Amino acid sequence: MDEDLSRAVREVFVSLYEEGLIYRGNRIVNWCPNDQTVLSDLEVQKDPQPGKLYYLRYPAKNGQGGVTVATTRPETMLGDTAVAVNPNDQRYRNLIGATLLLPLTGREIPVVADEFVDPQFGTGAVKVTPAHDPNDYEIGLRHSLTQVVVIDPHAKMTEAAGSDFAGLDRYKARQKVVAEFEELGLLEKVDDYEFSISKCERCKTVIEPLISLQWFCRMDKLRDLALDLMVKEKRPQFVPEVPYEKVYTNWLENLRDWTISRQLWWGHQIPAWYTKDGKVVVACSYEEACAKAGTDELTQDQDVLDTWFSSALWPFSTLGWPEETEDLKTFYPTSVLVTARDIIFLWVSRMVMMGMKFMGQRPFDEVFVTGTILDKEGQRMSKTKMNGVDPLEVFDNYGVDATRIMLASVGSTDIRWNEKQVESYRNFANKIWNAARFCLMNSEGAAVDPESLRVGVQEQALHDRWILSRLNKTTADMHEALSGYQFHEAVQTLYHFFWNDFCDWYIELTKTEVTAEEATTRRTEARTRLLTVLEQALRLLHPFMPYITEELWQRLPGANAKLLNKSYAGASPTIMLTAYPLSATELIDEEAEWQMQAVIDLMSRVRNIRSEMNIKPGERVPILISAPDEKLRRVFSASVDQISRLARASDVSISDRLNAPRASARAVLSGGAEVAIPLEGLIDFEQERQRLRKEQDKFQAEASKLEAQLGNANFVERAPEETSQAIVARNTRARGRFVAGEKMIVAGLEAAEEVFISLDSQPQLEAFVADGEEIEAGKVIARMVGFADVLLAGEHVALNLLQRLSAVATLTNQFVHAVEGTGAAIVDSLDTTPGMRMLERYAVLLGGGRCSHLGLDDGVLITSNHLAIAGGVADAVRNAKQKLGHLHKIKVQISSEIDLQEAISNGADILLLEGLPAEEVARLGAVARNLSSVVSVECSGNITLQNVRAYAEAGANTISISALTNSARAMKVTFQIQPF
Repeated sequence: MDEDLSRAVREVFVSLYEEGLIYRGNRIVNWCPNDQTVLSDLEVQKDPQPGKLYYLRYPAKNGQGGVTVATTRPETMLGDTAVAVNPNDQRYRNLIGATLLLPLTGREIPVVADEFVDPQFGTGAVKVTPAHDPNDYEIGLRHSLTQVVVIDPHAKMTEAAGSDFAGLDRYKARQKVVAEFEELGLLEKVDDYEFSISKCERCKTVIEPLISLQWFCRMDKLRDLALDLMVKEKRPQFVPEVPYEKVYTNWLENLRDWTISRQLWWGHQIPAWYTKDGKVVVACSYEEACAKAGTDELTQDQDVLDTWFSSALWPFSTLGWPEETEDLKTFYPTSVLVTARDIIFLWVSRMVMMGMKFMGQRPFDEVFVTGTILDKEGQRMSKTKMNGVDPLEVFDNYGVDATRIMLASVGSTDIRWNEKQVESYRNFANKIWNAARFCLMNSEGAAVDPESLRVGVQEQALHDRWILSRLNKTTADMHEALSGYQFHEAVQTLYHFFWNDFCDWYIELTKTEVTAEEATTRRTEARTRLLTVLEQALRLLHPFMPYITEELWQRLPGANAKLLNKSYAGASPTIMLTAYPLSATELIDEEAEWQMQAVIDLMSRVRNIRSEMNIKPGERVPILISAPDEKLRRVFSASVDQISRLARASDVSISDRLNAPRASARAVLSGGAEVAIPLEGLIDFEQERQRLRKEQDKFQAEASKLEAQLGNANFVERAPEETSQAIVARNTRARGRFVAGEKMIVAGLEAAEEVFISLDSQPQLEAFVADGEEIEAGKVIARMVGFADVLLAGEHVALNLLQRLSAVATLTNQFVHAVEGTGAAIVDSLDTTPGMRMLERYAVLLGGGRCSHLGLDDGVLITSNHLAIAGGVADAVRNAKQKLGHLHKIKVQISSEIDLQEAISNGADILLLEGLPAEEVARLGAVARNLSSVVSVECSGNITLQNVRAYAEAGANTISISALTNSARAMKVTFQIQPF
């Protein structure tokens, strides 16, 4: 409401009025009887609720029958001026043009033909009340129907409704109309019916559509400016692109004129004045209006502008427009708008339209749509529900930094509020503080020096080269994540670098040098390097945790004005003005990272063994390491001192072959290496036996479960055992090779091995690739060694499994690649082959897909058959929720927008759009997301590799592909057996 901004609003209003894009007229609007103001379509809240569908009969004038209409608002029939039918509806073709007698009014009304009428709704004939329904209003314009206003702005019946109804409240009038129709024998029936009702967003009063004199803005030309910008330049670019770009363009394409006047006490008063004879004068000021009207006897319009009218000008009005200010030249257009999806229509689209109209160019390049933080039950937080979170309370409990980084980690995905997440980031802040405290306690003689990180890198110790590589790779990852608005990824990247790389490992690895008592050049260099890495890490973290990073940065020796961005030369030193770190690619050392990771894995395995075997923390143990790779042995040998210190080893032995005592704990390392710790004298063997027996019982139970699954699939029964026994002598040894005949994703190796083991416990499978790995044609997948009769008996079943499951994984992978970058997930169908469900789910996961998350124990699918029996979507979902509780997911198959609204209003979790074209999926998906931020949209039916991306780009969250498990082509795999 500042004068400069008010001036901008008036300038825009006058300009649009003079161009004919703003006009005043009588049109149907959304009217709130309580607030006594008009509302735009976007300010109307649609709430599904139970109601009644009344079937009213209108007699024909000629006395020959009549027409029955179905309506949810019988009181509006007093304002009917026609009955409409679809011109293609054979039932009413002979009635088009006939005259009906409108009961209770004495009026005669025609039967008109209009394609808007849905023959499937009600009786297929609809009453037309042009003054009290937006769709009827459009029909009325097309057929030049009279507009009879029977409800006034206070939701009471007018004189035009008839003397018996005038002054009645609309709902009392409804009761009276129904009663009189019943008395006349014209009420055929009344059905229970659930539908969406429009309510005022502010006071929740039921909206009354009325013909009202208001100010409107024509949207066709403005809309085209925004659409052309999207088509030609793909601006603004939405992040994520799917589904928001489609939602944005779909809304623009179906845009109607915007009601911009409001009858409220706040807002910019409309700059229009009226003379005594009713002439309208639009001007930027009263003085200008007087000059235009030639008189000073003017009365200004009492209405105010919709607040989004002035908000639409924000990108340029705040920079001084209409003056050509330096700010306007410098900062318009801006780069990115960060906003929520629920104001894409209210604000984003209107800023684009106004920016293109008055500035001639887009207001921003990109729009990042943030996720919404929901309450613990997955509902939006609101004052009326009292389910919000007091941020000050969260700050007091966990700190501002912890709260801020948790919110930054949300990204564009909705999440439920969970204070445990904030608590974890508070622990992260404590970790940073303690790490910095250690560095500061050991900083004497050292200072932050970025140049020191580049000097003599190749001569540095392995752990120093490793941390420099990790720091610069983290920096590169941060720039990539931030440039793509992947804030969750950025937070996780920093979290793991600080917690794992820096705190858990580097500080421990360099501690001996840093804490040395003697002041040497080596100690100074180590301390300088530690401080400098910490300082750069704090700069990376600063945008997410500004308070702790500023506090610690100010305490670092050497953190001074030299580190500031050159644009702030001469300013007081603060981390806020430092240059954000850039990645030095020459310091990224993949070899050092590989070597250090091997050492870290080794020490981690030793620590795990110590923990699992309950070896006392202070007990030093001998460590035996074997590595067939000489290069890996050299890596371990060079790090013996670090291994001894951090793994608390009494002795470290490294060789190419492991010669460990029988009573040793072992672990497998990467690169074929192993580590063992002799346990004699370290643990209580009897106690360990008891622990292992419990583990054995657990594994046996799992094995029994797997055997039952394999038994259900009739694997062993299908093996041609008789042939094998007839031609092969017992105990003849052989080996078989599974060979890929084409490029594929491998799946089912363990299942294939299980087939042979079920015949005999001796065979051993050696896999040359892993399940989930992509291989080329001709590649040997695995080798099986065992008795020949066993290999022959099991070959067909094992081969069928490998061919079948690899086919599922490969096809899934092809679908996953087809929708890459869209955010849609590929999901398998529920109705997979009996007995194979577990294995096929496994294959789908290997291919990069997801498994249908509904089973008997966690949710239900309500299909069209269920809906028919249950009596409709509302009853079906409501009953399912009552019986199953909130822990079970409810998936509903829907076929119309009404079904969709009913499903969401009653708490459905997933909407299944079966067999619909991609365009309809996009439309219904947009409707669903406007009604609920948590409902998931799944589509299925007739989806192929050729059209799956269209469905993904239509905004489907998941795409169910029955072909993954029902009709995947078996892969070409052979099993070649030879004597051994």
